Amino acid sequence: MKLGSNCDSVDNNICESFNKWIIEPRYFPIISMLEAIRCKVMIRIHDMSTKVAMWQQGICPNILKKLKSQVNSSAYCHAISCGRDTFEVQHNDHKWTVDLEKKTCSCRYWQLAGLPCCHAISCIYYKTNKLDDYIASCFTVKEIQKTYAHLLQPVEGIQNWPTSQMAKPLPPKTLKMLGKPKKERRREPHEKPKDKRMSKIGCVIRCKICKQPGHNKSTCARRGTGECVTSTNKRKQPCTVSTSKAKKKCTNVGFLCSEKTATTIQNPAKSNQRPIVTFAEGRVATIPGGTASLRLEANVPSSQATAKVSIKITSGIASARVKVQEPSSRKAPSTTTVLPKMAQ
Repeated sequence: MKLGSNCDSVDNNICESFNKWIIEPRYFPIISMLEAIRCKVMIRIHDMSTKVAMWQQGICPNILKKLKSQVNSSAYCHAISCGRDTFEVQHNDHKWTVDLEKKTCSCRYWQLAGLPCCHAISCIYYKTNKLDDYIASCFTVKEIQKTYAHLLQPVEGIQNWPTSQMAKPLPPKTLKMLGKPKKERRREPHEKPKDKRMSKIGCVIRCKICKQPGHNKSTCARRGTGECVTSTNKRKQPCTVSTSKAKKKCTNVGFLCSEKTATTIQNPAKSNQRPIVTFAEGRVATIPGGTASLRLEANVPSSQATAKVSIKITSGIASARVKVQEPSSRKAPSTTTVLPKMAQ
């Protein structure tokens, strides 16, 4: 970079920032793209001129942030005055020479960026506490106000534009490059990285086991205990499960079979009030001329209660449901079989 350019950036971030800024208009046709960019520039000039008018400092806020990092680094510099605004600065194991009158430093950062480096700041603080006189004038608020002093004039709609006799422009040929195109610019080292994950501030974590807020299932105290919880306010005892069996047998050709096995949960603490109830149901169907048979069985493992049903059909559809209940002191085991009408 040329000395005196007042720019310490050696990459093309300004191009990447502009491409990100016009990420939608750049896919438009040429006239629509230019019109969209013109509107965006017009809005930005107005917004920036309004923003600059609210600044109270003499230096731009972003420049002050850069300068603050150099001020923090100047705490490790030791300046020795040689007279006539020249200094020798000891920074760690290196020594640098600074001339405040010429605004130069042997590290060349001051001449390149237009901002005093940490070595020059240590010398400025040795002489005075005012840094504004040693910053390039292009970073002042007055110069920024001059940049946004010109405003774009409004333009009428495309219907009122004069018709040109020139040939209509054609869109440029697209050349697809290898890899996925990048749509985000490269950030400077001092910039904050972009958050890739959504913030969870304000979210309430709720456990899937005990349904209580404040923790998740991996840290829950009830994890691995086998406890069954169905609500947030009631806690039940460990559960036992009973299942039913469904068996079917189909012969000949063109049959369709389906079955359903029920599962019933019993609470040991209330075994006298809620006996175990199991059921099984199935459905079979055949094409004309075919035969099929269905056999269902439901039982309770903890007792001898059982129920069975067998069906055999020809050219039709049939379904059955069998239910069995655990014996109790008041009521004997009951078996219920439901058979809809067979379509033959």
